[in-house]
Amino acid sequence: MSVIDVRPSHCAAASVDYALFGSDARRKRALKAAGETRAAAYFSTLESPQQFVALAQARAYGHNRGVEVYSYMQAFSPEEFDLTNPVDVARVNDLGRQTAEALQSADFMVVTHVDSAGGHLHNHIYVHNHDNLTGKGLTRNRSWSRGTRQVNDEVMKDNGCQVLTDPTRPTPNWEQRRESFAEGSYDRVLGDKISAALINPRALDMDSFMKVLADHHGVGLRESQRDGWVYSMRRLDNAKMGRRKASSLADELTKDKAIEIFEYKAGLLAEQATRALRSAAPLPPLTLGTVTELEQQPNTAAKDRTSLQDTRDQLAAAKREAARRRARLLAQAMATDEPAPDRSNNLDMER
Repeated sequence: MSVIDVRPSHCAAASVDYALFGSDARRKRALKAAGETRAAAYFSTLESPQQFVALAQARAYGHNRGVEVYSYMQAFSPEEFDLTNPVDVARVNDLGRQTAEALQSADFMVVTHVDSAGGHLHNHIYVHNHDNLTGKGLTRNRSWSRGTRQVNDEVMKDNGCQVLTDPTRPTPNWEQRRESFAEGSYDRVLGDKISAALINPRALDMDSFMKVLADHHGVGLRESQRDGWVYSMRRLDNAKMGRRKASSLADELTKDKAIEIFEYKAGLLAEQATRALRSAAPLPPLTLGTVTELEQQPNTAAKDRTSLQDTRDQLAAAKREAARRRARLLAQAMATDEPAPDRSNNLDMER
């Protein structure tokens, strides 16, 4: 099962750069230095991202079109596709390819992500605003209600996937909403910073989220009874402090959605800690039964009483060691950072 939405993009370079490297400056530099991307899977009708962007720009400029590409966001249910399963990741990417081919007769790119804050697989599908059959700009399947949703549902049905019986247009998340703001604008920069903070593995609750916002991104957050969450950041154009309501940026940046993300992360950490504890080396085969058996022996000699005390001491020491081991493993799980990006996607997208 998947939902889809579409937005026009006036800057193919910025859209593709975001899909491949994200918006966090430090992470972007690290990925480019390592020759990696954040893409879990990738497909394009053209040879490289550079060629895709260059051709989109040339076609838009040559025909005096303001829109360079159309950006489709296709999100899949975690109940049907597991983002930790490579087979599911590859299948989701192929479903994106099939959807793009069904939507338009144009060059396209599909970038599959597994690093969303909400823990679901999703595709970024970028399609040139140039119909290869007519040589004109795209005219069909450019809105959710007029073609896009129907085509997506048909692709899902043809592949044996679940289809929503009574779909409504999905509330745009930040990765879709950002296309509505100009590159480098206050709203886009602010939203990118907030989104990056939400997926930061250190942002596990309200306090840690606010700390990541302030320390890493220079963004403030306050809550008012009338406006809910309000973010603040100093503007680059006039150095004054600007403010935006979370609801004016994207639904997923509001308090309720952020709490859902924190709860999802807490569940992941608990699962990681449980797996780590289960994989730990077994404790010495010393149990309470050993002590009980010795205690129940009648007429225990002094030597046996000494042995019993030694056994109790060993049991207590074993319990303390087990507690320390569990504490270390839990601390390691809590401190675990983002998984390293898949090195198989060796793409480079220097702007």
